[in-house]
Amino acid sequence: MASIQRMIENDPEKANNNLEDLTKNETILLISFLVKLLELITFIFSFSYFFTCLWVILCEFVEDFILDLEFENGLSDSDHYNTQHQEANFMLYFNLQHDQDDAVMLKVFYFAFTSLTTVGFGDYHPISTIERAFCGFMLFMGVLIFSYIMNEYNSLIDQYNASQQEYDEGDQLKLFFVVMKHFNENEGIDFTI
Repeated sequence: MASIQRMIENDPEKANNNLEDLTKNETILLISFLVKLLELITFIFSFSYFFTCLWVILCEFVEDFILDLEFENGLSDSDHYNTQHQEANFMLYFNLQHDQDDAVMLKVFYFAFTSLTTVGFGDYHPISTIERAFCGFMLFMGVLIFSYIMNEYNSLIDQYNASQQEYDEGDQLKLFFVVMKHFNENEGIDFTI
């Protein structure tokens, strides 16, 4: 309200100007709200992609580590490896080793996104102890990330509502001056005292 009073005091012509369009300001405010919302969505997907990459690297590391142990023990038979260690790795357990890279990344992104949001449907889950430990860290980070995002989203809504209330008061003031001008026989209001 104080900003509207300063506007009238600094430029009394704006109070009499019927063409002053407050909806432009409202549109700009709405666009800035949508841009900030898009920024938060990008933030969510960026972190999901980051954890996707970390998960794939971790799974490749675990798989290479198992292969190294098998080679050192002289058990290089791939059938023995697949049957004995099928449950030792996320990629092997869900048969992702034969998929193309983009399909693997999409499936792991789905797993990371559902885990970060703590929804976790259970269709993909960690298999080895190392994967479970990393998934615990990922879930903890997901709670922190989404707490931050929800805080930002709530403050964004509060800012939008506060600005909307100020523009509603400005619309009411504009309507008041139009009515006053109408009752003043279409003459502007004299602000000099």
